[in-house]
Amino acid sequence: MGSSKSNRWLIVVGGILINLMLGVTYTWSIFGAALQKDFKWAVTDERLAFSIMLLFFAVTMPLAGRIQDKKGPRLIALIGGLLLGLGFIASSLSVQDNILMYITYGVLAGSGVGFAYNAPIAAGSKWFPDKRGLVMGLMVFGFGFGSVLLAPMAEILISGVPAQPTGLIQPIVASIFNLPGLNGLAGIGLQSTFLTLGVLFIIVVCIGAMLLKNPPEGWKPEGWDPTKVKKAVTHAYKEFSISEIIKMRQFWLLWVMFTFSASAGLMVIGFLKNFASLTFETVHDFPAAAAGLEGALAVSVLAIFNGVGRIFAGWLSDQIGRTKTMFVLFAVQAVLVSTLVYTATLSTLAVYAVMALIGVCFGANFALFPSATADFFGTKNVGVNYGAVFTAYGVGGILGPMLSANMVPATASVGGYTMPGIIIGLLVGIAALMALFVKPPEPEKKG
Repeated sequence: MGSSKSNRWLIVVGGILINLMLGVTYTWSIFGAALQKDFKWAVTDERLAFSIMLLFFAVTMPLAGRIQDKKGPRLIALIGGLLLGLGFIASSLSVQDNILMYITYGVLAGSGVGFAYNAPIAAGSKWFPDKRGLVMGLMVFGFGFGSVLLAPMAEILISGVPAQPTGLIQPIVASIFNLPGLNGLAGIGLQSTFLTLGVLFIIVVCIGAMLLKNPPEGWKPEGWDPTKVKKAVTHAYKEFSISEIIKMRQFWLLWVMFTFSASAGLMVIGFLKNFASLTFETVHDFPAAAAGLEGALAVSVLAIFNGVGRIFAGWLSDQIGRTKTMFVLFAVQAVLVSTLVYTATLSTLAVYAVMALIGVCFGANFALFPSATADFFGTKNVGVNYGAVFTAYGVGGILGPMLSANMVPATASVGGYTMPGIIIGLLVGIAALMALFVKPPEPEKKG
């Protein structure tokens, strides 16, 4: 029944490798800004490409989960890596045509992320019933942290090495691009950047995929007794199928909470580069070029703490429970998003502090919801069950980014971002209240 702990930790390594590449999802504001500047895209058009990508990321999760539950995680991770890479490669030919970009980046790359993301989540929940929250956090940490590396990489690939790299990560990435053999890649433009990253994604995701597998039937960690776990963490009293969970109030409460919380983080990610650059330039009196670099740094700060939040929330939820952790972090996120414009104008440090905290709260979703899904509904069908829960992310990816795109004109001042922040903040506040009423399914009492 047992297995050496060293073997199952290879699953975590594979999951982190895959998620590092999938973190390109959260660098969209870099690509979107280049489409607006170099190819004269309207903000609503480029933001729609991001929303379509998030939608297909979400809607392919149930299909990927069903295949994973039957065929194992390696196959769907390989499919995901190929779709993601080919989607980026094809996007290099689509920058002049928004419809083509919606297909190549939105449909192909988005589906690739959905397939590849499902694989380590489902496998990890089966290998680590004893450390589910922590391991979910560790694996999806890569997704958050990946954008820390990929955001400055994309910026340098598109625009060249900045004269004065700022922050912690940008100077490291800039020094790499100054090495012989790599300095020719800096400043290659948006189209060649899509192509270069597409090749990178295929290679790294497929390497990570080869480390994934499901445990044997009936496997459990040596010495682990599910009847003696912390009271804060529950385990499903039976293995639920997807046809059963979609009829349960617990599923729909989780789904709505995920939708509202995800919409907040995705809204900020969608406009972050432009919002932060505008704030530094017009409120804090930075020169335009320096403000742009600081805006890119703000993207990296949110990404770093997006990753940190996944590990922190996973660990905390193992101690105090999933729903209590949701309540605390949703409440904090509601305040942060509602007051975003005000706090960002207080000081330059406040801009980074707010982005860091929003990153923590947003990243927490990706440790909390897969863990709660497995806790509530079991691990046998966790691939397809979490895929169903994750469709909420796709709805949030439309709600948040498109709300801000339609409410904030391209020529807006910093204050123009106030209203979408208040609206989404109120929705996250509702999610926090809902977390107080979510309880695991219980067996019906006979008699």
